[in-house]
Amino acid sequence: MEQHIIANNQKLESLSDRVLELKKNLGFSCWELGSILSQIKQEKLYLGEYSTWTDYLRHRVDFSERSAQRFMRIAENFNQQQLEQWGVHKLDLVLQLEQPKQQEFLQSHSPDLTVSELKLELP
Repeated sequence: MEQHIIANNQKLESLSDRVLELKKNLGFSCWELGSILSQIKQEKLYLGEYSTWTDYLRHRVDFSERSAQRFMRIAENFNQQQLEQWGVHKLDLVLQLEQPKQQEFLQSHSPDLTVSELKLELP
């Protein structure tokens, strides 16, 4: 029985490490996604094949305009490390603040705040 518990603990530890690694990679991927979408939109690269930005998003990359905007705003306002630490949802909430106050907020608060706690801290 004790060997089973030890094996489960080792498996849990290994899988938890993998989750944390994927979570870190997810932050980078989200940031890069926003950067690439911004470039496509700014340079209007979609116009050759698609009549509108929304048409491109819907038919080529399967994103709503809201989701694309969310990733682009995060990439434009935060760096990769901040995204890895805070996550998409929390940074999306911080975007409610004016530009200079966003960085002040991140510096004066912990990324360990839950989303509920973060909402309470925002003005």
